[in-house]
Amino acid sequence: MHNSTISHTSCLHHFRHQMPPKNIIVVGAGAGSWANLLSEWEVDNAHFVEADKNQIQHLRSKLAKHAAWQAHTAVMWHESAEISFYQAANPAENSSLPPETLANLWPNFKTLGQEQRQTTTLNHLINEIQAETPPNWLIVDCLPALNIIQGAGAWLNHCEVISARVLLSDKGFTGLNTSKEELDTYLNSQGFHFVSLQEERHPNIGNALYVRNAEQVIQYPSQALEAEQNRDNNDQQVLASNTAITALKAQLEIANISAAEFQQQLEITQQTTTAAADKALLENKAQLDAANLAKAAQQKLAEAHQAKLLEQNTLLETINASAAELKQQLASTQQAKAAVDKTLLDHKAQLDASNIGKAAQQKLAEERLAKLLEQNTQLETINASAADLKQQLANTQQAKTAVDKALLDNKAQLDAANLAKAAQQKLAEERQAKLLEMQKQLDIALIAKTSSEKALAEVKAQCDLLNIENEKN
Repeated sequence: MHNSTISHTSCLHHFRHQMPPKNIIVVGAGAGSWANLLSEWEVDNAHFVEADKNQIQHLRSKLAKHAAWQAHTAVMWHESAEISFYQAANPAENSSLPPETLANLWPNFKTLGQEQRQTTTLNHLINEIQAETPPNWLIVDCLPALNIIQGAGAWLNHCEVISARVLLSDKGFTGLNTSKEELDTYLNSQGFHFVSLQEERHPNIGNALYVRNAEQVIQYPSQALEAEQNRDNNDQQVLASNTAITALKAQLEIANISAAEFQQQLEITQQTTTAAADKALLENKAQLDAANLAKAAQQKLAEAHQAKLLEQNTLLETINASAAELKQQLASTQQAKAAVDKTLLDHKAQLDASNIGKAAQQKLAEERLAKLLEQNTQLETINASAADLKQQLANTQQAKTAVDKALLDNKAQLDAANLAKAAQQKLAEERQAKLLEMQKQLDIALIAKTSSEKALAEVKAQCDLLNIENEKN
């Protein structure tokens, strides 16, 4: 186990009093999980740095009620440069490290995207802040912490407390500057000493705590050590029986019962369980002292629960971020489905339009049939006119017969007869044109070309029959 004897949370609370955070910088702030603890500590000045542009909006919203707290969008590094910033399947692990390099921690951990980002350093950020009081606490809640801390420059001499996210084993991660051993070596050279470690849910990841003066660790009261040990034991029992966040909140509410309410409960318990407790004021005082001690222990237990609640809130924020991403993917899928549905509706509309067109064509065919019947009636009228034309053709045939007779006498008369025949033919064509004009006057303009040709062909055939009959006569 990597955990120190004194719990990580207890050390944080201890150094909060021993080395009060006058100004604090949180790198890798995410959606603002550290803001809860710093708000409880009533830290006046705090700067939260987050590289992920998607999470910075949630962070600013969470910091809105603290006027002196600021959020910064930046990729922190040991120098100013342009590097690749990677988006991982878990948004909480977006960083300058390719997700595939952490595959030993999370199998199938893949890169979802990457972009080139301009980096900055802690030293440059602090110079931009221009704070009257230089930050004396640094929280680096991302990987690789060593690269970020190396960018602090001379400001690191003003820092008293550092909490950094590290890998507890460098096996498979050589050269990434992510291991606790690498960070220990660097910070020891800068006058810091390792104090405690809190493992995350993955046993190879933890948050290491460092302080500049080791004497501060020695000054930690021995009574507090014993109380912290008892609290850790109680914490393990509570963790085993209360895994849900609601149960932890219930425990926290119990821990925050006022002294008057706790005394009242104690008096009720004393009246119902121990009649001898009322015999002497000294016994009451002893029990009251015991109650106060129990309240203090309960308060420490509440602090532990709150720290664990903070960790669970961080996990919950990560889950919410993943849920938001899944929700976005679902929205994209729904948009695609809506597009497909729209296409299907368009196709259906086109099909309906086609059916309507088909019905219209059927109706048009019926209308054309009706017009054809009407045209038959008109054709009968035309036939009557054709009878007149037949008579005229008969007269023409008589003239043609006379011409044929004249041909026997004289070729010149034959030529004349041919000319007469041509003239008669021209007259017939003119009369045929008049018949077509009559058809136009009888509103047959809508008759199809084929119907018109058929009608004309029939008239022509009748004319030919008349010519044949005339020739026979």
